[in-house]
Amino acid sequence: MPIKKYVSLESKLNEVLKSSNTRVLFVREDATVLIQKDQAKNVDEFRVPDATADKLKKEIRDSTYEGQIQSFLASKNYTAKAFQGKGFNLLLATIFESSDEDLKKFVEFINSNNDLKFAQHFADNVATLARSKGLPDTLINNLSNLNELRDAGGNSVGPGEILFAIVFSDITNSVTGGDLQHGNKKVEVKKNGGHFGQQAGRGGMKLLKTIFVEPFIRNPDKLKQIDRSLNIRLGDILLASYKAVDNKQEFVNFAIKTLNSIYANNAPLAEKYFNEELFRAGDAKQIANALLKLNTDGYLKSDFVMFIDKNYNYVVSIKEDLIKPGGYIDAGKVKTMGNFTINDLYPKIGIK
Repeated sequence: MPIKKYVSLESKLNEVLKSSNTRVLFVREDATVLIQKDQAKNVDEFRVPDATADKLKKEIRDSTYEGQIQSFLASKNYTAKAFQGKGFNLLLATIFESSDEDLKKFVEFINSNNDLKFAQHFADNVATLARSKGLPDTLINNLSNLNELRDAGGNSVGPGEILFAIVFSDITNSVTGGDLQHGNKKVEVKKNGGHFGQQAGRGGMKLLKTIFVEPFIRNPDKLKQIDRSLNIRLGDILLASYKAVDNKQEFVNFAIKTLNSIYANNAPLAEKYFNEELFRAGDAKQIANALLKLNTDGYLKSDFVMFIDKNYNYVVSIKEDLIKPGGYIDAGKVKTMGNFTINDLYPKIGIK
């Protein structure tokens, strides 16, 4: 068969490939392309530029695996509807940008009898687990750093979140709140620098520094003096405000009511963590811990919370592990191998 001379996708070859009944059969190492048209028995053969041949090889490879990969992702509740914008396309592109060898390993993994169970690995390293199942390092790193993705609700997809769903046989993306799904239970994923809650009252609210003393001090000059003396840390503001007022018990009652409106949608939660004894002890750190416990209690609706550090070490906890006396909040850190810092979880409340 005579080889039709050097062409490019932009010219003759592109015209040939536009037909829905045309398919590329094979791309040889010498950059010759075999094309079958209209189900005919005859096969045309073109020699193309090396770059064009490489592109066609990749298209053939990707089309071979695309159905299997998309079906696997759908089984994990990752479809176009799971993301905002072109997030799903970015996920697919991240997978298909892999080398031939790495993509083959990924397909072998998704077709394997993966028996990795979430409940058996509540403290581990997700990259190490993925590696143990044959996933290549480059793909592990790429899947763990999809920082541009936002889920359908507009929330950022956390580092390692998609990798968790891929690696564990009984974890999927959650489509009804929370980050991940384990059976009928929700799993919240938090990285270093993450916070519990960004909605109004837990991230967007702006508070005056004098909010806790204004009902008790009417003198404008004294209020200005107090305002100048306060820093912008809410725990310190609460303690300084307590010291500045005369009626301590009324102050505590007002503080509890106000904190419930900020952190708990007016549910009676602050009473569990705040009382006059706490203020009388005068320990700003303990007051700050009480604030974090209140925020955690009011925000966290998931059954599990997973803390993951920058090296993909993680630990899975329940809310009680955080808020109980002597728990993670009182200890100041979560015991991942890299020690996830509790300070990162303090609520973002703007003070002005």
